[in-house]
Amino acid sequence: MLKGHTYCKTTTRYGERWTCSKRVSRKCKAHVICDQDGIILKVNDDHTHDPSKYHQNRDGTYSRVVSRSAITTGSLYAPCRPLPKGSKDLIITFIATRTGRNLAMHKGYTFGKQYSMKLGARWRCTGRDECTRCSCYLVLNDQGNILREAGVHQHKPPYYCRDSKVKMIRTSNGKHLVLLNGYTYCKHYTLKFGARRWQCSMHASKNCYAHVIVNQYGYFIRRNERHTHPPSRFFRNSDGSYLRM
Repeated sequence: MLKGHTYCKTTTRYGERWTCSKRVSRKCKAHVICDQDGIILKVNDDHTHDPSKYHQNRDGTYSRVVSRSAITTGSLYAPCRPLPKGSKDLIITFIATRTGRNLAMHKGYTFGKQYSMKLGARWRCTGRDECTRCSCYLVLNDQGNILREAGVHQHKPPYYCRDSKVKMIRTSNGKHLVLLNGYTYCKHYTLKFGARRWQCSMHASKNCYAHVIVNQYGYFIRRNERHTHPPSRFFRNSDGSYLRM
């Protein structure tokens, strides 16, 4: 960053050449040349645009800040998170449904991923306008930033309730189990999309096929609590482990 403008790195035989990050979108030919020690040798700061505004995140990274009108006109590099105070309706939230589907939530509406693009991926609204599917969509880059927003929703946003987080316990022999409503589940296998299937710990002894599926964030996305036996009773030891009674 130099005088509010940002530059992308390209390596040359003489050192490093940094071209304006808006070289393509604004046809800006401004650039900076540095030697191998990072000392500036040449500067061409004749930009075709105004410097961008940035917001510093808690982890030390920066997000580009744009106006709300730039989002509706489809301008690129519109950040979604974190954003300055007063821009909560521009935040993108990624959620996982009970069926294991990952969705992007924006202004209360949900979007499912359609296909990947050169700049990121296109996400289409999952809602329906009377008999037809909603045509609104978002284009997000790999960091989850909004590149484009198109369409007007003709339906109400869906209602979602966040599921409870998984409670894990450790038995006296060091085995980790999922505890839900008095029943315990042991790890069975990992699914393709990263979630894990946990089957009832009495699957063999009681012929019980109850199971749960937990996503990579530690939340339930599917439950089958039809047990063939009553729940077990546990005693918690002083070291935090649990002993079946």
